[in-house]
Amino acid sequence: LEYYFKSLALLNEIGDKKGFAGTLSNIGTLYTKLKDSKKAIENLLLALKIYTEIDDADGMSTSLLNLGDYYHAQKDYSKALEYYLKADNFNIELKDKKAQANSLSLVADIYFAQGLNSSALKSYKKSIDIAEELGLKDILKQNYQSISIVYAKMGDEGNAYVFLKKCAEITDEIFTEESGKQIAEMQTKYGTEKKEEEINLLKKESEVQTLKISRDSIMIYSIIGILALIIVLTFVIYKAYRN
Repeated sequence: LEYYFKSLALLNEIGDKKGFAGTLSNIGTLYTKLKDSKKAIENLLLALKIYTEIDDADGMSTSLLNLGDYYHAQKDYSKALEYYLKADNFNIELKDKKAQANSLSLVADIYFAQGLNSSALKSYKKSIDIAEELGLKDILKQNYQSISIVYAKMGDEGNAYVFLKKCAEITDEIFTEESGKQIAEMQTKYGTEKKEEEINLLKKESEVQTLKISRDSIMIYSIIGILALIIVLTFVIYKAYRN
């Protein structure tokens, strides 16, 4: 929080309204998690007000979702649904399908909490259609699990099992993909380290070779010097002998 408040002061000083609103939104979300409802709602509403003033659609959509999360945590489901639906409408206008898949899933959560199982299933399945189109496996996993719970509560064990199985399958896919990425990163890291080791080895070999050449040069020059000295001495002795 201290960092956020320092950021607010700086952003206010430079007149960055978008950044200021974003920080307020983060503060509000943090207060929601800390269960300080008064400070949470104050910051979230102020963030939405600023985003609206500067006509930042993405910011407004995020703020509406955050307000929905706040009221969801308060178990005020009618208010939560109101904000989630507003966020969903924004996402449709923005043609942001990924955000829409998320907002539809949140709408479904509220319908389920209200006991409106049919409406919940309808929203979950709309979210699934978009998530399948975009390959959003995390959202699919969440929706499959939620639908399984809804069907179980409705006493439809067959469909509950079908979607629980889908949840398990996509969980395995996500795990496999993440493991593959980690292995690829490790291989890249190992390859980089190996290349660095090879470069360092070549540098050392080059240094050794340079040192060897330097020593050989010194030896050659020494031999030449000695031979020159011998030639000079021989010439001097020969000249003295002639005289």
